[in-house]
Amino acid sequence: MKKRILLIALLTGILIGVKQGKAQESGIRFEPLGWKEALEKAGQEKKLIFIDFYTEWCGPCLTMAEEVFPRMEIGNFYNTHFINLKIDAEKGEGKTLREKYKVISFPTYLFIDPHSGEIIHRSSSRQEAETFLFTGKSAVTPSLRSPYLEKEYTLGNRSRELLGNYMDYLASVYQREKVVKLAGEYTALPDFSLKNRQDWEVFVKHIGGIDNPQFREVLAHKPQYDSLYGKTAVDEKLYREFNLSLDTQALRHAPDFRGKEFLTIKNQAEQYIRAKEYNRAIPLLDTLMADPGEFKEQLCHYLKFTSR
Repeated sequence: MKKRILLIALLTGILIGVKQGKAQESGIRFEPLGWKEALEKAGQEKKLIFIDFYTEWCGPCLTMAEEVFPRMEIGNFYNTHFINLKIDAEKGEGKTLREKYKVISFPTYLFIDPHSGEIIHRSSSRQEAETFLFTGKSAVTPSLRSPYLEKEYTLGNRSRELLGNYMDYLASVYQREKVVKLAGEYTALPDFSLKNRQDWEVFVKHIGGIDNPQFREVLAHKPQYDSLYGKTAVDEKLYREFNLSLDTQALRHAPDFRGKEFLTIKNQAEQYIRAKEYNRAIPLLDTLMADPGEFKEQLCHYLKFTSR
């Protein structure tokens, strides 16, 4: 039974998997410049310097190079605003710059002011294209730059804008524990309300799980939030959180939303798989395979994850 689940997952990944398109030539244009030359060119063109610090053994670095850097929208933005350098942190001048800027993980993305040589924004890790575009836009927006956010937070700034922007940044570099901490501070603001669109957007992006007051509020008054923000937006939030939860009882008692039936079967199958009750999981997976409906892509991702 276990082998059959693995086979289903692998075949599904091949047959209906969704993969990003081939690399385009219109992506980031990395320039073959030494550090001094890059500083001079950036100064002349009034641009910041973007550095992708990588190593040859770094898997996420390769993923970024193959799947994100070549994208047209990424290239358009980065080529317009930055002098782009790709630097091997273990070779030549890269070792010196790695020490100078205290680079300890890969990939690391630095944005440098060519006049001062100082870091004005720092990011890291494998990122989806949308997140990496956000990283670049943050570098050209002073109120979104990492040193500014960190300084303001340390000084005690707890405004909606600062907390929201800081959570966006922390989420982009996978600092989940800090996001949770800031989310707690955000929801403790005296006038916090999900009926405030700014607060709703923070809830959607950064307040996860099904066992918190905000999520329970939405479940209890879903038609009201459908009216405020649109059924599609509310359904997507419910789907996202229940997709990560194995509380099938809570899911069954939840109000109807797009994807509830699919998740009810998928989550039950996942429970059986974790309990190694494969003979009970197989019929449920067969049901989803026979008719995934509009959730073919989601089923593919789930099965590929299960196979791993």
